[in-house]
Amino acid sequence: MMLLAAAGAEQTSEVLVYTALAGYVIAAPAIHFAHGNPGRAMGSLGIRVGLPLVLGGATYEASACSGEFCAVGAVFFGTLGALGAMAIDAAVFAYEPASGDARRLAPVIALNPGMTYFGARGAF
Repeated sequence: MMLLAAAGAEQTSEVLVYTALAGYVIAAPAIHFAHGNPGRAMGSLGIRVGLPLVLGGATYEASACSGEFCAVGAVFFGTLGALGAMAIDAAVFAYEPASGDARRLAPVIALNPGMTYFGARGAF
């Protein structure tokens, strides 16, 4: 009976890990896509998958150990890559341009018979 309960707990924790991983990879790109930004969605997906794999894989390949704790550095740096990817996503991809009251600046060229004007017009 105890063995069955342990197997159920292990399976439950595995499901939770995969659910959390799927949420990490899919949630932010889905939100970018829902806001009408497919380019940001692809960038977010790329950085959320790529950065942890690159950092974790490079760390694993660079380590010259052959024991059972070799993957600890790869997991650590992969986790740092995931945290960095979330920070980059929030800082670079996750913003909406202000509507209506945005600052605007446009060049102006006026050619009249008595005057030629080059300048800029804007709203601040």
